[in-house]
Amino acid sequence: MAEVIDFEDFRPVLDEVFEGIKRSCGEHGDWSAYTDAEAQEAVLGEMKEFLDALEAGDVYGRHGQVREGLDVMIVMAKFLRRVLCQPVSAN
Repeated sequence: MAEVIDFEDFRPVLDEVFEGIKRSCGEHGDWSAYTDAEAQEAVLGEMKEFLDALEAGDVYGRHGQVREGLDVMIVMAKFLRRVLCQPVSAN
């Protein structure tokens, strides 16, 4: 039988992501004006930064795995919202 997951255990992480989305949208908009290529490049850039932190073994630093991991989740949420909630673009 599958383990029952208490989603409240995820609350601190999700709260960080939601706050990060609000902050990011305030600084960079909701990406509705981004081209597909711009949105994809933003995601790739954050993923590269996360991989750099993994390779460096930096967990809690300014550009560590925790911070960069949250940034990946934030840009992925914005990316998926853009892809799933907006009309298909021609770019």
